[in-house]
Amino acid sequence: MDENAVEGTDEMDQISTVALLIDDLSSEDPSAKLHSIQRLKIIAQLLGPSRTADELIPMLTELIDKIDANPELLYNLAD
Repeated sequence: MDENAVEGTDEMDQISTVALLIDDLSSEDPSAKLHSIQRLKIIAQLLGPSRTADELIPMLTELIDKIDANPELLYNLAD
């Protein structure tokens, strides 16, 4: 999903997309985490500035602690 696709989705699609991507960040499956990490910009756009600061940033802080043994995930998070 690219930035233009975000603008064209309706509100329910956006909510579903964010929920799925956030769930994947918490997943035990490294490929699901990687998928969501690669889409953090989209997640932040859909959440908006306030929710990104209040909800996403703390979640990412916890995520860093959990994935420190996986260099590929850390690299993609830093990217």
